Amino acid sequence: GGGGGGGRGGGGGVLNDDGEEDEESGRMAAHVSPRAPSAEVVLVNAGVAASIRELRGELERVHLERKKADQKAVSLHLLLQRTATKLFKVTDQCNEAQRTVDDYKQKVSKLHDDLESSKQSYEKMIEDLTVHVCNLTEKLAAKDAQLPLGSH
Repeated sequence: GGGGGGGRGGGGGVLNDDGEEDEESGRMAAHVSPRAPSAEVVLVNAGVAASIRELRGELERVHLERKKADQKAVSLHLLLQRTATKLFKVTDQCNEAQRTVDDYKQKVSKLHDDLESSKQSYEKMIEDLTVHVCNLTEKLAAKDAQLPLGSH
């Protein structure tokens, strides 16, 4: 073998039982012994792990908020349906009430017209009767004038 590291392996290899460099063993040793991660890699990995934990926590919070929002949306939708149903019923009742009011207005208008017609008719009758009473009064006065004075 060579001395002073100038042999086959060029130095830095693993020595065998004879104290000589064993190139094959050195290569295997390099592959078998993993390098320890540097402090920077450990810090980066720890930071990434912390970020992942934080993001998972945030994701869980968002999921809970979404679930609450979904429940609120369902609740509001049901409330909307109940309110719309009530509104339709009240609208139907209002429409029915309006039809009833319109019917009563027509009846009142007809009664008013009938009353006005009756009033005019009665006024005409009173006028005619007044004229008739005046005529009768004149006739009675004329007959009274024709009667002898002592016959009363």
